[in-house]
Amino acid sequence: MYNINPGVHMAIKYDTIDFKIKTLKLSWKERECCVIYVNGKEILPIIKKKEQEIFAKNGLNPDGAGTYNYLTPHELYIYLSYADLMHGDTKVPILCCCCDEVGCASIRIRLARPGKVVIWKDFEGNNKKWNYGLKFNFDPKVYETFMNKLKTKI
Repeated sequence: MYNINPGVHMAIKYDTIDFKIKTLKLSWKERECCVIYVNGKEILPIIKKKEQEIFAKNGLNPDGAGTYNYLTPHELYIYLSYADLMHGDTKVPILCCCCDEVGCASIRIRLARPGKVVIWKDFEGNNKKWNYGLKFNFDPKVYETFMNKLKTKI
């Protein structure tokens, strides 16, 4: 989907965003998780591929990359709402550690709204120096639909 921003006269290529609720079976419990899809692809494998590249580049075993879980719908909604309220001044988790704790390890993003776009950018894992090179631009109306749909699942 493309949109023309009249102030800049450049086409904005919008990414798509959606989610599905799945049951995550951990060894100690089962819980619902919110599987995020960007451009029709699950986001966790996208993150894992980027981390494998980063790990290999830094002499680490790529097998340890991408060991995250999805958040619950409630957690994801609260974090993304908070990020929106902070106007890009903070990063929030979109994935948690495989142990199910955000504080242990997580993938965080910065959410910005510069004009007619909602941006997920500045992806960050535990090592704040690593550059994931990811940035997603969402149509604000599509993003609002995503958030409203997410809110109905909490």
